[in-house]
Amino acid sequence: MDKPAPPRIRVATDRDFDDLRRIGYAGLTYRNIRSQPRGYLEAIKERFWSDEVFAEALVLDENALLVAEDERRVIAFGEFASYNHGEAYIHKLYVTRERQRQRIGSSLVGAYLDRQEFLAKWLRTEVVKGDKAARQFWEKRGYKAGKPFEWDLDGVVVGVVPYNLHRRVKFKSSLSREISSATAATRAEEEARANGGS
Repeated sequence: MDKPAPPRIRVATDRDFDDLRRIGYAGLTYRNIRSQPRGYLEAIKERFWSDEVFAEALVLDENALLVAEDERRVIAFGEFASYNHGEAYIHKLYVTRERQRQRIGSSLVGAYLDRQEFLAKWLRTEVVKGDKAARQFWEKRGYKAGKPFEWDLDGVVVGVVPYNLHRRVKFKSSLSREISSATAATRAEEEARANGGS
């Protein structure tokens, strides 16, 4: 079987929001949801997956939502935020099941960091305590678990584990370099549209 072509990474638009939910909901469903309290999935969807949440993220940071797409459709996305005190926060990172373990998630993180004007010394994320697959993903990439705490999502209490990575650890994958020319072309298209070009 031929190796899949590297995905194209670009900034999400409101036309992508349904795809973000499609990928994210699939990830939430097949992960270790049985270990979560009753009402968890509904609370997560309502609080973190609405059009308003995605739109607000793009208002705060025009690069906050990045998608990876192949020739047919969106196959992965990341939602990010940056803080001037040297931190980048990974709110969401999801890849369709058939394209996992191809370094696409790492490439989305690398693409976001490439777009920032300052060097983020720390990468941070939070993982639901019972999501063993997500915890293993971050731990294999050098992230260190912090002290667990609890979220109260309108009465649904969820255990959460913070993860942190100091950027002395090399994060960006070879796939990030492989897709850099395609990403640069995409950024040029975005800038041309923003400046009124065709």
